[in-house]
Amino acid sequence: MHLSLERKIAAAFVVGVVVLLGIGVLTWLSLTRAERAFALVEHTHVVLTRLEQIQVQVLEVQTGARGYALSGDEAFLAPFDAGVAGIRESLAAARTLTHDNPAQRARVARLAPLVEREIDVMSRRNAARRAGGIAADLGTRTLLEGKQLMDEIRAVVREMEAAENTLLAERAQAARRSAALTRGALLLAVAVALVLGAAAGARVQRDFRARRQADAALERSRKLFETFFEQSTDAIVVVDAHGVIQRVNRRTENLFSYARAELIGKPVETLMPARFRERHHAHAQGYQDAPKFRAMGAGLELFAQRQDGTEFPVDIMLSPLETDEGRVVLATIRDITERKAAAAALQRSAERIRDLYDRAPCGYHSLDPNGLVVDMNSTELAWLGYTREEIVGKKHFYDLVAPDYVGLFMRNFPLFKLAGSATNTEFQLQRKDGSTFYVSISAVALYDEQGNYVSSRSTLHDVTARRESEQRLAALHRDLQRHSDELEHANRDLEAFSYSVSHDLRAPLRHLAGFSALLAQKEGERLDAESRRLLGTIEGAAKKMGALIDALLDFSRLSRAPLQRLRVDTAALVASVIADGQIESAPDTVWQIEPLPAVAADPALLRQVWANLLGNAAKYAARATPPRVQVYSARDERTGEAVFAVQDNGVGFDPRYTEKLFKVFSRLHNDRDFRGTGIGLALVHRIVTRHGGRVWAEGRPGAGATFFFSLPDSIPAPIAPPALPVP
Repeated sequence: MHLSLERKIAAAFVVGVVVLLGIGVLTWLSLTRAERAFALVEHTHVVLTRLEQIQVQVLEVQTGARGYALSGDEAFLAPFDAGVAGIRESLAAARTLTHDNPAQRARVARLAPLVEREIDVMSRRNAARRAGGIAADLGTRTLLEGKQLMDEIRAVVREMEAAENTLLAERAQAARRSAALTRGALLLAVAVALVLGAAAGARVQRDFRARRQADAALERSRKLFETFFEQSTDAIVVVDAHGVIQRVNRRTENLFSYARAELIGKPVETLMPARFRERHHAHAQGYQDAPKFRAMGAGLELFAQRQDGTEFPVDIMLSPLETDEGRVVLATIRDITERKAAAAALQRSAERIRDLYDRAPCGYHSLDPNGLVVDMNSTELAWLGYTREEIVGKKHFYDLVAPDYVGLFMRNFPLFKLAGSATNTEFQLQRKDGSTFYVSISAVALYDEQGNYVSSRSTLHDVTARRESEQRLAALHRDLQRHSDELEHANRDLEAFSYSVSHDLRAPLRHLAGFSALLAQKEGERLDAESRRLLGTIEGAAKKMGALIDALLDFSRLSRAPLQRLRVDTAALVASVIADGQIESAPDTVWQIEPLPAVAADPALLRQVWANLLGNAAKYAARATPPRVQVYSARDERTGEAVFAVQDNGVGFDPRYTEKLFKVFSRLHNDRDFRGTGIGLALVHRIVTRHGGRVWAEGRPGAGATFFFSLPDSIPAPIAPPALPVP
């Protein structure tokens, strides 16, 4: 409708008067509301004070009862009686103060019998003390009952305090709003009085412009809300005051497997498991009476149900909104299946880590700044023979250390807290049964942000077996030293014996051989054949005895001579041994020498090995046609040793007697067929063994024999002088 300027001014004046009257009424109402709000705040403070008095009075009752129980002094009953009277007065005041709050009134109704029962328990303790003296004992059950009642009283008081604190926050907020509204109304009245006239004319023009701007802003807000609503990663369900679904977003359809049309107009309980629906309906009625914002993760374990009946865990945020159609609740629903699975996996991981800690093959413990055991794994507890309850929080580590080691721990622990670590420190611990065992401890210290020691992380290994082994090893070392001394004495005796053999026995043998030869020379024509044969036998036996003595002395010297390892050209050494003429071989002997690797060995001793093996092969192959001696080598891939072989086509040997081949004076053939001392192969065995190698043989009668020996592939050694080549 189009109005003239006068009408607009008149209308504006009327409106201004009405507005001023309205502001006055509003100001009065705001003052009244503020006064009422501040009264409610004061009422809440009074309730909280009464709750605090109840707790203090209950503690006074307990203090009086305990003081009387410990001392028997009737003076302690005065605060007991005063506390009982005060408690009952405070409970009566609490009932009066909470008469308008059903929930708090119900909590007072729960609190009163608990307090009376606590008073009854304390009264019975006093009566028992009065009747039985300080030795009176009501038993663990009564003590536990008193503690349980006190815990329940504290729990109820905390509930009431939490409720009152919530009311206090709400009422304080309301009081502030009322005060702000009052101030705003007063300021508005002044402002309206000043600008009403000027605003009347401008208002008409601005109305249209503001309306258009408001409509545009509303449209933008609507589009923004629609975008947020539909593209939210959480399901959003709008529910009216009757619990009926008014609207859902696209994520709701995907999450619950419903079409949008299937949910609109249905009760919100459709999205819940059947077992929760009835209870939720009752809770929803209470929520509608006092709606408030509830954030996700509010400590409730909630479940939703898809159309196919499957359930899944959810978090739900509730946001009450006022609309033109009335109040609605915006429920934001988030599927937390993966989060719950991750939490369960984390829990399982923590349990596995704890299991590894407890079942580790070594001991673990932690000590606080005073050396008190604050944690210990099952392995260490089993070693000590204690239960966790007997040690953790009750025993210091020095209580577990053997008496002889307590001083060591008391000296080292302060140093460890400063240094921050300790490695392989050995202690003797004492089990519960009094027996002891040795451990090696390594530890690190943990510090707070200020650098103060907090606790240790200590690892223990039982080294009792190692200590016992060390003791046995020390005993063995002493025995070895004793045997070494005895061997040294034996070697000196052997040297003396060798000297005696070398000097005292050789001269008589030379006399026998020389005089036999002289006698044969002077009297040979007058002696008959038998006498000449006997003289020859004497001379031969003396020479053989001399050869045996020389061989035995060589064998003895070999046991004492130090090894001088050099890098030896084996092929050149073998060629030199064959070429120097010391080997007795048939003129037609065929030598087949294959390429041989260099080795690290004592050149002189290795030459003796080859001389004995090559001479042995040539001797036993001499009757073959033609005699053949083959030398070759190979590498043992398993051990990395160089293996050498000397093979002949001679008479061979019976493999049943292989072990006798390398023993001193042990021969498989008689001296008439093959001359020898029985020392050569024993020398080979001794030399190769001293080099860390092995010797063995293979053969059959009439089919030849092969002698093997191996030498380790040691580090490179200095090169030995070259041997003479075969001419």
